[in-house]
Amino acid sequence: MTTETITWIAVADRLPDDDRNVLQAAPVAMVWPGYCVNGVLYSADGCAYAAGEVTHWAEMPKGPESQCQRKDPEPEIAFLRRVADARQQIIDGMIAERCAKQDAEMPRPLADWHEDDGAVVWWRFLVDEPAWIGTPLDDDWPGYHTHWTPHPKLPERER
Repeated sequence: MTTETITWIAVADRLPDDDRNVLQAAPVAMVWPGYCVNGVLYSADGCAYAAGEVTHWAEMPKGPESQCQRKDPEPEIAFLRRVADARQQIIDGMIAERCAKQDAEMPRPLADWHEDDGAVVWWRFLVDEPAWIGTPLDDDWPGYHTHWTPHPKLPERER
């Protein structure tokens, strides 16, 4: 019988080296394998954990040398890193798309308008009349609108 001592290290004291397979411990999820990249701890399937979620880590046990061949973990780590990067790109794209939509719908003050913005939808708050579409440079500019939003895109014409 072979025994190994596992020494747990508090995350607050030190993080593991980047791209090194380690055991991670958290009060909620118990113990699982993972790795660290740029100070962020990931589970073995590439999910990043919130700061403070993992409390301790330890080097992976060697295991019985005669029964298991240790293979180079670098290809697996590189694959998991690519998966994590692709996942983050998808999330970043979704966030950017949502922010752009919210930004387009958010009223902007008159001072933010520039003639390069062209004709936009003008509002007066509290909204007590229909919006006005145009620019402050137009001859019929009412002059009392305080906020604007981009003009909605026109629907595509059927061919």
